[in-house]
Amino acid sequence: MNKSVNTKTITLTGVLLAICIVFQLFKGISPFISGPVVNAVIIIATAAVGLWSGTAIALISPIVAYFLGATPILQVIPLMIPVIMAGNWIMAGATVLYKKNNEDLRGVATLVVGAVLKAAFLWFMVSFIMLPTFGKNIPTPQQIAMKTMFSTVQLITALIGIVIALLLWKRIGQFIEQ
Repeated sequence: MNKSVNTKTITLTGVLLAICIVFQLFKGISPFISGPVVNAVIIIATAAVGLWSGTAIALISPIVAYFLGATPILQVIPLMIPVIMAGNWIMAGATVLYKKNNEDLRGVATLVVGAVLKAAFLWFMVSFIMLPTFGKNIPTPQQIAMKTMFSTVQLITALIGIVIALLLWKRIGQFIEQ
């Protein structure tokens, strides 16, 4: 993962970011379309280019989601952006461990643990910090939906993203890393 930043790595990061942005447009249809792709892109960017690439995508994607209006909670509580960034970064960090474990079963387990940690972190932040502090005027049914979106839905979409990333990585990883 000690890759130098060059034209190829910047281009690959840009292409992966573009894929992420395009799929953000589908968030209004279903988070089960956009969420897995965002997670898969973060994993592939980190595995292929390095932590800086996965981090860039982890940080930029919530900002894009905000400007696209793709995530309603961001319109109500814009301070969720850094929380989502941190959750996304957990997946990038788990991917570093995946690569250190030579992409074997232990590595896959670190990705799964990363998905669980991401969902737990987001649930905790939404349930105990963001909604109580900034969402007092949000009706209870919407608060319950937000807690579900940032726990169960995040876990499911992260796990699906892992499967997508692993399937793609097995096919394209050798070509990207050259």
